Amino acid sequence: MIEDDLSTIELVTNYFDAKGYTCKGVITGLKGIEELNYNLPKLILLDILLPDVSGFEICKRLKSHEKLKKIPVIYLTAVPDHKVKEKIQETRADGYILKPFDLSDFEFVFKYL
Repeated sequence: MIEDDLSTIELVTNYFDAKGYTCKGVITGLKGIEELNYNLPKLILLDILLPDVSGFEICKRLKSHEKLKKIPVIYLTAVPDHKVKEKIQETRADGYILKPFDLSDFEFVFKYL
């Protein structure tokens, strides 16, 4: 999970842990990209509004990288719905969840795990 809000990271990682999945969170885009050198996740939850690199840009990088392009990327964002829809095809993200969210919004994510 690449998300700059620590409380969101804690909430979501606890939720996935309770479902039997390991979830790790980092707070910057560059740290998230760096982490991929050491661990390849089954799924990436990606905030769009990050302090260093746009989540849109990160997703484009991931989806154009041979080793990473098959990892599903789900945006987790407060960006308005219509703006995400405009960019989802261009960035090749696999879906999105809008903030504020309910934990039940994550149910579709389990099909990727």
